[in-house]
Amino acid sequence: MYFHKKTFFKIINLMLFKDGFRTKKFIALLFILLVSLIVYPIVLIFRGLDNIFFPGYKKMKIKDPVFIFGNPRSGSTYFYNLMKSDRDFVSPVLYESLFCSIILYKFTTFIRSINRKIGRPFSKIIRSVEKRFDTIKHIHPVKLNTSEEDENLFIQTLISPSILFYVPFPKELNYIQILDALPKKVREKVMTAYKNSLKRFMYVHGKNKTYFSKNVMAIGRLLSIQAVFPDAKIIYILRDPEKQIASTTSLYYHYWKTKYPYIKKRSAKIQEISKMNIRFYKHFLKVQPRLNQKNLFIVNYSDLKDDPQKIIKDIYKKFGLKLKKQTITTLNKKIKKNKRFKSRHKYSLKEFGLSRRLFRKELRPLLQLQSKLLNKKEIRLKKREQRLERKEQRLKKREFKKRNLFKKKNPHSLT
Repeated sequence: MYFHKKTFFKIINLMLFKDGFRTKKFIALLFILLVSLIVYPIVLIFRGLDNIFFPGYKKMKIKDPVFIFGNPRSGSTYFYNLMKSDRDFVSPVLYESLFCSIILYKFTTFIRSINRKIGRPFSKIIRSVEKRFDTIKHIHPVKLNTSEEDENLFIQTLISPSILFYVPFPKELNYIQILDALPKKVREKVMTAYKNSLKRFMYVHGKNKTYFSKNVMAIGRLLSIQAVFPDAKIIYILRDPEKQIASTTSLYYHYWKTKYPYIKKRSAKIQEISKMNIRFYKHFLKVQPRLNQKNLFIVNYSDLKDDPQKIIKDIYKKFGLKLKKQTITTLNKKIKKNKRFKSRHKYSLKEFGLSRRLFRKELRPLLQLQSKLLNKKEIRLKKREQRLERKEQRLKKREFKKRNLFKKKNPHSLT
């Protein structure tokens, strides 16, 4: 496991001295120190024991993994849950990415079986931990025992944009947002730790299965992931930047206001979150030509909302994956269920003091790419609407001419 010391000491300095002393900020720092200096070292010890008791994990080969990427709040969670209809895919639940060790996996399985037999007393403790995330449950519900992003494997290295949820200094820590831009040694150490974690998980849960992950903070690692997994299948979801940036900014603000109430809606920190998202978009545009195009599928968010089944069938066809009847049945059930879902998350750029001018000029190439992704069905529908409009206009003109002609011939008519 890799640990970036420079970021660790920088976080301590920022939390102690930047923005003045604040009680909640100090409590957050104590929690970070607890996790960094006690919890993670314990996990590290168990990972070392894995090498002694389960050395076979090192021979695990992660073949053709599938990754869903995209800026935060781009519909990736919805799409991820649909794709999970395929039982050949395997993904870690939240606690498995927090405590990534074969021994801990097996110990947790043992504890869960005991918990069921004695009336689930440990479930109350788990619920109390999950309540820490209740403030954003209307935006993104979080549970320890549900499939989640494997971002915790990067948070442990301290090279992860997700750290900004706990350390609200996006400008000072902007270098942790794009791993591909960091020195080669750092990239290799972070990705080696990540690969070793995935091997442990697949050793326990994923033999003869395909590793499947959704990670909205991984845009800055696209080249690094391709270097470690050259056969990786990458699905990139592209949403309208205006809505995506507003939604992501709202997510950070709602989380920050419970931990750091001094951060205002229209503060410089909020502006930095929008800049981080722009940085993600720009990085994707920069590295896209260097990605293996045979293993890259770009999804337009509007197409995903209109016809998710078609998108998934196209993905399976391009990647040469087998779409089973059972998967289609489960998929259709989920699509029908999701049609009834209505998000309670309300947001806009204006409420955070953001303007479309902030990113429209900088992201012009991205908007051009998005327009190209309009599917043929949408284009045909638009052309059809235009034809109908023109036809209606012609009919109105003809009717108007007939009326004028009738009036000329019958000047004393009442009509």
